[in-house]
Amino acid sequence: YDWSTAGSQTVVMNYMRNMKNDNDYHFTLLITEPFKDVMYEKELAVGNYDYKSCEYKPSKCSRILRPIVNWVTYQYKIWKVIKSERPDIIHTHLTNILPYVVFPAIFSRANKVHTLHSDPYAIPKKNVIWAWLAFHFFGFRPIAVTENQSKKACKRYKLSDIDIVHNGLDLNAYNQNDVCRQNVRTELGLDQDAFVIGTVGRFDKIKNFPFLIKVFSEYLKLNSSARLLMVGDGIERQQLAELVRFLNIENKVIFAGQRSDVQNMYKAMDLFMLTSFFESSSIVTVEAQLSGVRCVISSSIPDSVIITDKVNRISLDAPLDEWMSAISGQLPRDPQINDEIHFSIENTILELKQVYHRLK
Repeated sequence: YDWSTAGSQTVVMNYMRNMKNDNDYHFTLLITEPFKDVMYEKELAVGNYDYKSCEYKPSKCSRILRPIVNWVTYQYKIWKVIKSERPDIIHTHLTNILPYVVFPAIFSRANKVHTLHSDPYAIPKKNVIWAWLAFHFFGFRPIAVTENQSKKACKRYKLSDIDIVHNGLDLNAYNQNDVCRQNVRTELGLDQDAFVIGTVGRFDKIKNFPFLIKVFSEYLKLNSSARLLMVGDGIERQQLAELVRFLNIENKVIFAGQRSDVQNMYKAMDLFMLTSFFESSSIVTVEAQLSGVRCVISSSIPDSVIITDKVNRISLDAPLDEWMSAISGQLPRDPQINDEIHFSIENTILELKQVYHRLK
């Protein structure tokens, strides 16, 4: 779809950055939506990456014909780029793109892989059907991003085995620096002694940010000097701002927008929170831990992202008192599940290449 800073786009961007001069593979990125001058698009432009847009624009014909015309047009636009590029491998991301790429892809002679970025039980049924068809009849090889997601996908799509390519990061980019912390807080207008709760992500329904804001509002009763730092943007931005106004906490919440220096945002935080309904993985939770930040996350987020002794996973159904205790650091931490090397970009590239090599 578009090239925003959502999770799947970040995963692909990390592939592009770290395999830019790879001796085995050359990547051409296809963005199906028109360019919107967002942060990652700007990075592509200045970084001399190979990328294309099929420049799909919805038709304005009659309502009866519009869905069919748009579906056919979308696929034709994608097919034109595929035909021009003649790739050896077509690697798609996000299940909701499959209805538009399955047929253009099978008309090429390329090998086909698809990365699952969502919980297989949390996506619309029509997309489940398209994924099932892609995996069983149209030659797409599925890739999961965690072991737990792989097990769920095998059950959901009636598959015996699914490759795993973990989301990877440049581990060296998340060092701790007190001077940077002071500078970032000054830039954001945060007092140096404020207790800052932060979150990072796309402002989308699945992230459950209204619940996070309500939990923060309750915590203010215990610590009036607390501040909430929300890094990101999305379709729920206005709704979240209205909720903040309704709760009369506008002077306690900072909407930082999309940032190209997300690593620095973590350094301003005392606590990272994520209250998502579903996550197949959570790379932002890993980033926060790498930055030395304590984390309180919903139990909907898989425990495979716990790489330190700094995490509490709390049920979304738990009473507010339990969330308050977790934020205050009064609950025992969850045990470490993985080592940070599990999420290194070097490990990810190795796993990805192993999948590609098996296609030959």
